[in-house]
Amino acid sequence: MIDIHSHIIYGLDDGAKTFEDTTSLINMAYNEGIRFIIATPHYHKYFRYKTEQMESRFRFIIENFAKEKPEMKFYLGNECYLNENLLEALLKGKCKTLAGSQYVLIEISYYTPTQMVKKMLTDIIENGYIPIIAHCERLIDNRDDLKKIAELKTMGCLFQINACVILQSQKKWLSHWISTSLKDHTISFIASDSHDIIHRKPNLKEAYIIVSKKIGTEIANDVFCNNAQKIIDPTCWQEHRLE
Repeated sequence: MIDIHSHIIYGLDDGAKTFEDTTSLINMAYNEGIRFIIATPHYHKYFRYKTEQMESRFRFIIENFAKEKPEMKFYLGNECYLNENLLEALLKGKCKTLAGSQYVLIEISYYTPTQMVKKMLTDIIENGYIPIIAHCERLIDNRDDLKKIAELKTMGCLFQINACVILQSQKKWLSHWISTSLKDHTISFIASDSHDIIHRKPNLKEAYIIVSKKIGTEIANDVFCNNAQKIIDPTCWQEHRLE
């Protein structure tokens, strides 16, 4: 499986605090069947670190796991908070796309007005980026919020949900929307958004089993692996743009 959303780089944000935490997260991910991880530390005003620091720690992680788990591959990106400065940060390379692709993992506050969200995302899309809305379930508090998701989909946004949404009980109407959205490919990715090994774990295996049983193996393979493969494989970027 491929995890496109994780906070495994130590000492940058609210994810792993130490390299030991990083090691524990990666070992747990490995045991969950994850073989490809995109590290996505927050790009947010609340978390201050230099790009060079992020890149250096990322390289250190790769070097330390190259011999221990050679079949695991790591890629770098950011979970980018949507505000009026994000496009400039992307253009200047301060904020990373996923694995060097045109796909950008974007976090949106529930309280940001929809028209403002659409304007900022339009500017990002017009500059050649493809937004993936991180944990889009957080944008849905009631049925009316589903209209917002539909509007963003029409614009060309893709959507990621966290595995915990599959593992935990939800309101009946929300569970129905998740099932429908997996079937009609509105949801393109299920990721862990892992931060630690206790409360926010890289627990994709059980979620994969549940989706396989309830929705079907083909869709499970798409949202846990195949769609993400099109992000990390540069040969897919132009030929197989995700829809």
